[in-house]
Amino acid sequence: MRRPNDRGKVKMVDVAREAGVSVATVSRVINSTAPVSEDTTKRVWTAVRGLGYEINHVAKSLRQGATHTVAVLVGDLGNPFYSDFIKGIEMAAQRARLSVMVCTAPAEDDAAQRQVQMLLSKRVDGLIMWGWCLDSSCLDRLVSSGVHLLGVELQPHPPAGARTLSVDFRTGMQDVVSHLVSLGHRHIAYLWDRRDEPTSPESRFYCFREAMSEHGLTLKDEWIAVATGGQRPEIGQAATLDLLHRAPEVTALACHNDLLALGALQAAKLSGFPVPERLSVVGVDDIFTARFTEPPLTTLALPRVEAGRLALQWLLQEDAERLPAPQITPHLVVRHSTGRARIEANA
Repeated sequence: MRRPNDRGKVKMVDVAREAGVSVATVSRVINSTAPVSEDTTKRVWTAVRGLGYEINHVAKSLRQGATHTVAVLVGDLGNPFYSDFIKGIEMAAQRARLSVMVCTAPAEDDAAQRQVQMLLSKRVDGLIMWGWCLDSSCLDRLVSSGVHLLGVELQPHPPAGARTLSVDFRTGMQDVVSHLVSLGHRHIAYLWDRRDEPTSPESRFYCFREAMSEHGLTLKDEWIAVATGGQRPEIGQAATLDLLHRAPEVTALACHNDLLALGALQAAKLSGFPVPERLSVVGVDDIFTARFTEPPLTTLALPRVEAGRLALQWLLQEDAERLPAPQITPHLVVRHSTGRARIEANA
């Protein structure tokens, strides 16, 4: 088997050409990010061995003088959502012989600038975030300093030079709304975290509105409960209490995440809206406590360990500009917090 170029190292595009497949297919085989047929897999590995392609993500992806340390920045370490995400990153980092440093997002601008300086002083090679944990000036400073940046669920626009992982909330929210509609619900409210950009086509709120519209349903302004001050159960409880007081006709409530949904369950109990007999509640994330609520919470599960693994792989992926960005696919987990709508409530 010939080598395509004696003047330089073999690249992924050379492997793709030799195997007669796309660069994306080669990446899927090498990184095990998606199923590929047995015959195609054999052709790719034959080309890899024959051309002498070196699979060394760390050496090829991180900048010269690397410390082989990746920082993970999350909004709140008290949120159990992040523990599995970090676990997935750490599992992939161990295989790549990288160290992981976990940080909490600062709440104030001055603290954010100090944190950026700390990350630069530690000479971290990469930074992974879920959501907007730093403002654009901080992110631009990191990118311009040579830090590889990857964000999950960034909206509406990632900074130049950053890599992203998106979540397929369009399909996920379609599943949520379809489930509720199949149970007879038409008066469906939404518990919105106002930090979730409502005009971004990838946001949870936008995708929920779109799913409602595709089912011929309207999300009335008075059916939007606004969570302000963070993603904590007490915030969700306060917002839901206000919603049920001013819009008692609501029969179902979709929540931005499970922590807010936990508060919604308590608010329903306090308001005399038994779940699911009078109010169905759906969360997003499937944190470990979701199955232990009373009743157990129906939720749109995000594969957080897999997301962490994919995030680190994509951060290190060579030739990323040639490849389609991977996407995280949620799935609906139906438990006992959703049930049939009361006919009189929908009349």
